[in-house]
Amino acid sequence: MKYSYKLRQNKQRIRPGGTAAIFYQIIINGKKTTVPLDLYWPAGKFDDERSDIVPRQPLDLGRCTILRLVV
Repeated sequence: MKYSYKLRQNKQRIRPGGTAAIFYQIIINGKKTTVPLDLYWPAGKFDDERSDIVPRQPLDLGRCTILRLVV
């Protein structure tokens, strides 16, 4: 059984405040599914290549670490 997962952001549906939903994309044996996390982050502050959130400001460094642990 092969599987992979990535943290993704839905930049196709940016909310009026400039944030977009974060979700997991899971692939098991070639079948894709998504798991919504009900979390939103600024669309310009997400690194698609690394599947990682980027701090909005210096004080967010701790929040990003906590968010990574939750996600």
